Amino acid sequence: MANTNWTPKQQKIADLDAVWGEAATKALKQGATEADFKTVTDLYSKDGTVAWQGFKPGHGSAEIEAHWKKANKSFRNSVLKFEPVRLDIVGSLALDFGKVVFKSPAPDSKQSTAKYKQSTAKYLVIWRREGRSWKVLYDAWNENTSS
Repeated sequence: MANTNWTPKQQKIADLDAVWGEAATKALKQGATEADFKTVTDLYSKDGTVAWQGFKPGHGSAEIEAHWKKANKSFRNSVLKFEPVRLDIVGSLALDFGKVVFKSPAPDSKQSTAKYKQSTAKYLVIWRREGRSWKVLYDAWNENTSS
């Protein structure tokens, strides 16, 4: 998502949100492969944490990958798009607040002609600079979209 008021560092995080959304969508497809789960898990720090609505917190790469596999069962064939609203960078941390749009097949649709329902949630992600890369340190979201 482009925001002309963002610094190049903030834009880098916004671009990573787009990469993350693509990787998440692939990990949620029907028939997702181990490589798809590894790709999305590799966006996280090795000591990262996920704190998702309806899931127990997961810490570290193995638990994060297990959470994505469980999410695949709950959100199969969903499309995720992260839309950052506010990005603050403090030293080696980036605080990323925004909304995530879920497009999920409607319960009564056939996979080949799926009709999608759309819902929006808010997220808070903390990225950490690790060497030359930014990795997700904390990942949390909820469907309460009230301001």
